[in-house]
Amino acid sequence: MNYVDIGLRLRHIRGKISQKDFGIQFDVSKSYINNVEHGSKPSLEFLIKVAVAFDASLDWILLGRQSLLSELSPSTEGVQSAIPKENLLRNELLHIFDNLPPAVQPVILGAVKTILQHSPEK
Repeated sequence: MNYVDIGLRLRHIRGKISQKDFGIQFDVSKSYINNVEHGSKPSLEFLIKVAVAFDASLDWILLGRQSLLSELSPSTEGVQSAIPKENLLRNELLHIFDNLPPAVQPVILGAVKTILQHSPEK
């Protein structure tokens, strides 16, 4: 197993989420995330948590292979993504929403509901 490649795939999964926030989500430190992304051996527990949270295939995370059951999106910057684009967008939106001040969250929710009511596509 190539731990550097595993780290690159985990970095791809993390996307725009900071190492600190990604670590918090999986109960590990920022330095753990940084070390894993640079080739340190990750724990199996961590890999399973990431795979479940991001609908990623462990086969892809560990070996870079497509799982027959995975919905795969096209290659991005030389790393093939095992995460449907819709899930990445959903996770990013949830991350942004969770980091908004509590007083702003109902305003955003109301705006989204208004957009959905006036959207021709549902």
